[in-house]
Amino acid sequence: MPYLYAELSQLLGEIVKKIVKPEKIVEGSALLKLDLNSNDNLLEAKNIDIGFGAKKYLKELKIADKTKLFFFLDCQKILQNLAQKIIDKSPLKYKIIRGLSSLHPSVMLNNSNIGLTQFNIVLEVLHNANQITATVAERGKD
Repeated sequence: MPYLYAELSQLLGEIVKKIVKPEKIVEGSALLKLDLNSNDNLLEAKNIDIGFGAKKYLKELKIADKTKLFFFLDCQKILQNLAQKIIDKSPLKYKIIRGLSSLHPSVMLNNSNIGLTQFNIVLEVLHNANQITATVAERGKD
């Protein structure tokens, strides 16, 4: 669980970077609020990142520019749908998942203040769900 938030956030971030304008890119929980259907946020289809191999192969093909544009539009739509599915279906939107990232070894080692803040989120969620008592939650803060 400690790796889940970081890994899913990174995956979502990498997908978003391929289709969203650089000035509109956000990180962390703000990714979940990014409107992927707004053309104001999206790159032009011909400018999306499809990877070096695909670009090279596309240049070698003898096809019309219109066909290439449709390919880019399809790629953009696939990446939009993939990112939206991750946003809709993944546990990134749950507060406890963010909090459990406090148990990630790098957070514990390098960012102890952030780790404590995130662990307090876990304690709060568990207490609010009546999974632990207030006394246990208070002891967990120490």
